Amino acid sequence: MENKKWNRSQKYHKRTRYLYALFFDNEQAVYIGQSVDLKKRWAQHRSKVGKWNRSFRPVELASYDMTQHEAEAMEELWRCKAVQSGWRVFGLPPGILINPYRRAGLWKRWKARKLVWKTGRPEVAPAKFPWKGLGIGLGVMMGVSAALPWAASLVSG
Repeated sequence: MENKKWNRSQKYHKRTRYLYALFFDNEQAVYIGQSVDLKKRWAQHRSKVGKWNRSFRPVELASYDMTQHEAEAMEELWRCKAVQSGWRVFGLPPGILINPYRRAGLWKRWKARKLVWKTGRPEVAPAKFPWKGLGIGLGVMMGVSAALPWAASLVSG
């Protein structure tokens, strides 16, 4: 931990900044933020002043040596990554849903895809609808329904 007094100029200097996520598993939602002191920031979120009246699970996403402005840009990328991973994103004040994809251009979306999403839990592949099986099944049904009248005419004729 650095003992340097940063005062107001801290946002212009490169220093280690941590990007973190607060996961609200019951709601499939996440809040993404950044701080220079992660433990202190999580304690602030858990306090009454933090205003989060729901239970959450904090996870460190990444740490970067950058200015505050650069860290805020990375925060936006992590929010896009959360949306790509199927999570709803909370903004401040607590509980307000935001859609970072609406403001993100193709470049941000592409950069967000390269990030490795961490939930603090083992990754489970989402269940996918069996489109191939459904297509084959429909094709067989249509083929049979088209062939039945033809076969019936052969048998009766």
